[in-house]
Amino acid sequence: MSSDSISDQASAWFARLQADDVSAEERNRFQDWYRAQPQHAEAYDKTRKLWSLLQIPAEQVYNRLQAENLVGENSQNPETVAHADALLRPLSGAEANPFSAAKPSRRISTFVGLSLFLLLAGWQFPKQLQNWRSDFHTAAGQQLNVELADGSRLTLNTDTALSVHFSASRRRIELLRGEAYFQVAPNKQRPFIVDGGDAEARAVGTAFSVRKQAENLRVAVSEG
Repeated sequence: MSSDSISDQASAWFARLQADDVSAEERNRFQDWYRAQPQHAEAYDKTRKLWSLLQIPAEQVYNRLQAENLVGENSQNPETVAHADALLRPLSGAEANPFSAAKPSRRISTFVGLSLFLLLAGWQFPKQLQNWRSDFHTAAGQQLNVELADGSRLTLNTDTALSVHFSASRRRIELLRGEAYFQVAPNKQRPFIVDGGDAEARAVGTAFSVRKQAENLRVAVSEG
């Protein structure tokens, strides 16, 4: 299974476990899935931590709106509030134990749901998600030098995120955003691939940089 597919499974399980009608059988199936592969546990834990990060901005928005008298316990239809609670329940502090039952969230305004949606649609959420998916990332103005297990070296430029996927037959780097410079350790039996989504750069022993910007991928070869 690809890392994206496992991530989708983890998200689906996380969402399902927040439901009021989740059954004991479903929890047992989740435990089997969680323990089946280390990648499953890693993907689920990343999903859980990411959602927990969103609780703080949601509460801040709610408190500000409440201070401005824009929301309140008596300002909403009970059915609407219940629906908002169901949608936002994953934000209510995911537990450290993935097998424990979900705790009920406190009542959150539908205004917070709208505000949270706008936050997710902004530039911060995609970057946060990419950082959680990545093995290495840099902030704006930061650079990072990394030596991989095969001896290859890479330099992450400012505001860059990438993940490393090595197997016996190939070395694959997923460039999530930004730009990185690669000095590839020669190994014809294990091609080195930088995947930018719509295109990829493939090498067996060379030095090159790859820059991803919007839908464009730019490759500059400096050696080999």
